Amino acid sequence: MLENFDLNSIVLLMGISGLVPLILAWKASQLGKSEEIRYFIYLLVSCAAYSVFYACELSASTLPVKVLFLKLQYFGAVFFGPCMFLFTLNYSNRETAINPRLLKMIFILPLLSLLMVLSNDLHFLFYASYRLVDYGIFEVLVTEKRFFYWFHQVYTLLFLILSQRYIINMIKNGTASGTKQVKLIWFGMSFPVIAYAIYLTGTVPMNLDPIPISFIGTGLFVFLGLTKYQLFKETPIIYKTLFESLSDGALVCDTEGNLVFCNPAAARILKLAKSNQKFHPNLTTQVAWNKLKGVLEKSDEKGITIFKWDENEEYRWYSASKSPINNSKGKFLGEIVVLRDVTSEKDYQRKLELAKEEADKANKAKSEFLANMSHEIRTPLNGVIGFTELLNNTPLSNQQKRYVSTAYNSANTLLELINNVLDLSKIEAGKFELDYQDINLQMLYRTISDVMSFHANKSGIEFLINYPANVPILVRSDELKIKQILINLLNNALKFTKEGEVELSVEVMDRLPDKKVLLRFQVRDTGIGIDPKKQELIFEAFSQADSSTTKQYGGTGLGLTISNKLLSLMGSRLQVESVLDEGSIFYFDLEVDDLNAPKPRQLPFEELSTAVLIGCSPMLINSAKLYLDQLGYEIRSCDELTDAKEMLQRVSGVKCILINQQLSEKEKNFTDLRDFMVWGKTINLPPCLMLLPADVPENTLTKFTSIGYSNVLIKPMMLDNLTEALDKISSLALKEESEVIPKDKELSYYHFKVLVAEDNAVNRMLVRVYLGNIFPGIKVLEANNGKIALELFYSENPHLVLSDIQMPEMSGYDLVAAIREHPSGKDLGIIALTANAGNAEEEKCKAAGFNDFISKPVRQESFKEVVQKWVKKTP
Repeated sequence: MLENFDLNSIVLLMGISGLVPLILAWKASQLGKSEEIRYFIYLLVSCAAYSVFYACELSASTLPVKVLFLKLQYFGAVFFGPCMFLFTLNYSNRETAINPRLLKMIFILPLLSLLMVLSNDLHFLFYASYRLVDYGIFEVLVTEKRFFYWFHQVYTLLFLILSQRYIINMIKNGTASGTKQVKLIWFGMSFPVIAYAIYLTGTVPMNLDPIPISFIGTGLFVFLGLTKYQLFKETPIIYKTLFESLSDGALVCDTEGNLVFCNPAAARILKLAKSNQKFHPNLTTQVAWNKLKGVLEKSDEKGITIFKWDENEEYRWYSASKSPINNSKGKFLGEIVVLRDVTSEKDYQRKLELAKEEADKANKAKSEFLANMSHEIRTPLNGVIGFTELLNNTPLSNQQKRYVSTAYNSANTLLELINNVLDLSKIEAGKFELDYQDINLQMLYRTISDVMSFHANKSGIEFLINYPANVPILVRSDELKIKQILINLLNNALKFTKEGEVELSVEVMDRLPDKKVLLRFQVRDTGIGIDPKKQELIFEAFSQADSSTTKQYGGTGLGLTISNKLLSLMGSRLQVESVLDEGSIFYFDLEVDDLNAPKPRQLPFEELSTAVLIGCSPMLINSAKLYLDQLGYEIRSCDELTDAKEMLQRVSGVKCILINQQLSEKEKNFTDLRDFMVWGKTINLPPCLMLLPADVPENTLTKFTSIGYSNVLIKPMMLDNLTEALDKISSLALKEESEVIPKDKELSYYHFKVLVAEDNAVNRMLVRVYLGNIFPGIKVLEANNGKIALELFYSENPHLVLSDIQMPEMSGYDLVAAIREHPSGKDLGIIALTANAGNAEEEKCKAAGFNDFISKPVRQESFKEVVQKWVKKTP
């Protein structure tokens, strides 16, 4: 078969012109999967088919074989023009024009032409005759063309011309690449047009077809354009109308950091060109670009830089964002820089900074004003509260006691309002700081119980505390803030509860890593409840669920607001569940450090011992069960003493009996209790423990003792005081001798001298009265300013000093500094006595040299606690 083919240099050249497109098609398949690449591969395959079959035609030695390969050439010839046109449409961003209808219109004529060429019956429509002409090297097939041949050639040439027009328009209108890529592609696509023109003129030597040779140029230059300038192929081509209309400056640089192109806005900003000129790289351009590159090197991790640029003899601020350009395979191709004028934003930012400075100054002035006002208001209020408390301890008629009690309560209400307003202002000014320290949480609950139980008993409310065994005792958090929040919640609960119970509880919600624990603090009441529609309103300052409650129940509406703001500082928030006319539950979850404090000593009570509760409400029974379970008790309960007698006769193992004090109120007198005690002695009744409220009168205790009930437990009960009470009545109790401490009134203080430095005469007198009541015979030295106080210190050598902070002539800070400089004042006890509750006054006082701190208004018990500690330290 090979003897029918002759090989020579021209045939080999034509064969190479077919192999080159095939190789380039394989390389192009690795560039990506875009539509223009796909049509470019189709174009190269059609070129390869045309060239390879033309080489076969030239090498064939017989007419029938040459005619066969001539027909096969049409597999490439009919698709070459349409494929180039489709590639150009995609490349020039006109891919939306390609649709099934267009594809049918483009390919129907090539398919018909291919059918007519391959059909022996219709072949004559293309060629009238075939003949061989011998040129020495080989014989060339010469044909006589007919109408459809020329129609097909014009059809193909039309697609080539349209493709050239689109590419030329892209160069004319401008592109993101600066036309470098487009010019290469245009140059490559020009080869077939030139070859067609030469071929159709008939000026080719030996009647050869130059179109296959042109395919080498088309494939190479188009492929080079798609790869060498891939940066601009990966970046979508932007039409001039869009690119030049951008108000932000846009610059494109290559992998080596060289400026390739920029839009008119960037050229104007960098003074690379005037607004009506195109960008052309020059020496001025390079200088400006190098200057900008130096600025861009200072960009942050997000590639953003804010810089000042000289423009028209004035500086303007710009934001430059630099972003890398990568192809689909992650290869770095260059960078795009966007410049935005942010001068107005910078001016606005500066105005905001100035406004913030002014606001900070105003807040500071407000804080100082509130601190000063707090001091000025607290100073006279100290006298009102102190002397009202003293007056209440003197012999008064019932009417006078009511008057004094009203005045005392009103003064405390005013003090609470001052404290709330001051706390709220400090929180809003950001001056409120958290103080984390080790807390005995159980002791904190006991302290809160001592504060709130009198209020609850006065209102006839059962006050309960639930502290489960799994809750840690020693934790780390802000004790004062937790205490303030819980007392606020309890005050509200007691205020809005007419009857029933108020319960304070804590429970473990979750154990967290790093020895942390999530606790839920909760206050539950059986009060008036809150309408669900108004539950959000209660957390706003000076607001309550119903405006009428202000008159009915009193208050400012600041308690919940302050509590919620304090919790926000601690990473929590206050939550509420409430049913109207049934009660409310306020709670918050707080993460604290569990310091693994040792558990309290639990007495070795017998397992499954029985405790009988008489006259207890369901919630009181639940509270008692929480603690008695930990001590190994099984609980039985009944409502009346008669029921208790029947129960005690049939239930064995009863170790103790707890009788609620409310039972005695129902009995109206102590007759039944006395009879119960007498009956109990006949059957060896276990010890009875009376549960009494905190404000039980002394004469009531005497009556209980007189009929045999000497063991009492003050409510609300907690594990520690319940254990202590059971310890006393249990046969297994540890016998420990208590240390006898002499009472203050049995001591003589005639030798003791206390220096009081206070500019307010009322407060000096109040302190003098307090000292006289607590320490009989004590000598009080008074000074109305710091200078006189210092002179008295030098002359009298006092054992203790109580000093106000703000005084004329010499402040408390200056006074303590002067005393500490004297040899006899280095170890002297000095107590700060001030109404200033702001700006961490206690810490400032101790840092200045004070040993202790008393905040005004001063109550006698708190005054006694602090002063007595330092009196006892003095020899």
